[in-house]
Amino acid sequence: MPKSPKAAGSRSAVTVFVFTLLVAAYWFTSQSENINSNAFVGASYEVLSIPMVLLMFLLPIYSLIRWFTLKFDWRSLWLYSGIVGAGTVVYTIG
Repeated sequence: MPKSPKAAGSRSAVTVFVFTLLVAAYWFTSQSENINSNAFVGASYEVLSIPMVLLMFLLPIYSLIRWFTLKFDWRSLWLYSGIVGAGTVVYTIG
């Protein structure tokens, strides 16, 4: 029996939400802690910086587009992923 579109979308919504939380944690940590005090951790953060910059800008856009296509469902994780992602962008740039 095939899954309904809403059930199929919920798994991807959870995945994007988890990635959004990981990106937010990365940027909040890098802004508040001295990452370069440990050479290995500093190098890891430097290697991950380019993918995290891309994800920081692309995940909120993708999340809000998906939320629009679901006809503005207020209980959708797409909305909350977009809010967290937009908050991360504002916090990092500001």
